[in-house]
Amino acid sequence: MNIKKIKDERIEKIQNRYGTHAFIIVSALLFSSILFKSVVMNLPFKEYLTELVIFLIGMVYYTLKITNAGLFHTVKESKIYLITSFALISILFGILVGLTNMFRYQNGQFNEITMFSISILTAEAFVIIIIAWITFEKLSKRSEKKQFDVE
Repeated sequence: MNIKKIKDERIEKIQNRYGTHAFIIVSALLFSSILFKSVVMNLPFKEYLTELVIFLIGMVYYTLKITNAGLFHTVKESKIYLITSFALISILFGILVGLTNMFRYQNGQFNEITMFSISILTAEAFVIIIIAWITFEKLSKRSEKKQFDVE
């Protein structure tokens, strides 16, 4: 006799929440390791390539699954909060890469070239993040529409 276990929705929700938390923790640790190895230890790219690949695969998989399910545009946070956080991430990225380049190529001297590179990198990161956001939101809406048309 084959008896299927009925899974309690409450237990499944708790398992999903812990799985999400674990994914966030592992992703943050991988990203921290990448930053530490590239900025602090000044290691060559091939030394942290594996961590970068694992991090990117996880992020791409999660984003594609959420987008394909039509859930990307239903994120509960407000768009102003998300754009503000994108701007902060972009600024941190620009400053981090600009300072790294300053110490690597300009013998630690802060000058107008450093400021220019930080400004350009910040703007580029922000534009790339916003373009990715708009693309994923449109794809998510399209996927959601297809799901409702099928049902």
